[in-house]
Amino acid sequence: MRFYRLRLQAGPSPGVLRFNSIERTAGNEVRLTFTAPANQSCTVLFTPALSGSPWGTVTNYPAAPTNRVVQIESPATGTSGFFRLRTP
Repeated sequence: MRFYRLRLQAGPSPGVLRFNSIERTAGNEVRLTFTAPANQSCTVLFTPALSGSPWGTVTNYPAAPTNRVVQIESPATGTSGFFRLRTP
C-alpha cells in the first residue's frame, strides 16, 4: 500500500492555492485535484522523499482569467511520494 501526503506551499495569497483532493486510481496512478485561482499560474511538483531529493516538475498551468478546477493524473512511482503546488 502506498501513502501520499499533501503539502501546502502558499502563493502570494496564503491558503488560496492548495490541493482539494488526492486519490489513488486504477492503473497505479494518483489523481490530484486543486482550484487554480484567476490570474495566477502554478506548477505541480513531486519528490519521492523530503530529504535529499530534488523537486521535479509534473506540469505547469498558465494563468487564466477565471478560477478553475484542475484535475491531473500522475504515475504512482515508488513506495511514497510528495506533491506540492507552487506559484511564481
